[in-house]
Amino acid sequence: MTRPLLLILPALLLAACGAPSPEHPVITPETVSTETAPPAPPPKPKISGTQLLGQNGAWVTAKLGAPAFVRTEKTANIWQYKNGMCVLNLFLYVEQDPAPRVLHFDARDAEGRNTDREICLASLQD
Repeated sequence: MTRPLLLILPALLLAACGAPSPEHPVITPETVSTETAPPAPPPKPKISGTQLLGQNGAWVTAKLGAPAFVRTEKTANIWQYKNGMCVLNLFLYVEQDPAPRVLHFDARDAEGRNTDREICLASLQD
């Protein structure tokens, strides 16, 4: 009677070794997902104040989007970009080229005080 048990015991041990454990599930075609996540959009390039100066409105819109506010005067256009941290005012003037260009910009904090222009510009690109 012990002899049949000795013949079955190795088969049972081998079967136990091949069984999947909860920590190591069996990978089959049914358990592998064929869906892939869409690629992340490339990060927007950060532009600096130096890059901003001298640019026309089309370039600014391509980099920062449409302004939240536009004021047009005889010699200048004022474009305003804002978020919860600051307000960035761009002053676009017509010189020799008929397209107005950014010749000055300033930044204000939420209370209307002057703040760092570069930090404000960077925060609008996040």
